[in-house]
Amino acid sequence: MRYFTNINNIKCLEWGLNANQGALFDLLNQASSWAETHIIDNEVFYHVSRNLVLRELHLFYTKDDTVYRTLKDLQEKGLIE
Repeated sequence: MRYFTNINNIKCLEWGLNANQGALFDLLNQASSWAETHIIDNEVFYHVSRNLVLRELHLFYTKDDTVYRTLKDLQEKGLIE
């Protein structure tokens, strides 16, 4: 479990994110330092499982379907692929 979460309040307000979405975006923003790397069509992607999110952000997420919906929301906002 993560001890600290850095949520950028200004960007969350600008992008229309709530605190839970901001916490997940913070986790994803740091994925390059710990996640498994995949290169597809010369683009770098990082594998982050829903179970990992549940373990790391248990204060914010307790169900994997909620993590899935939040990831879809971030994708629809154009913040992740």
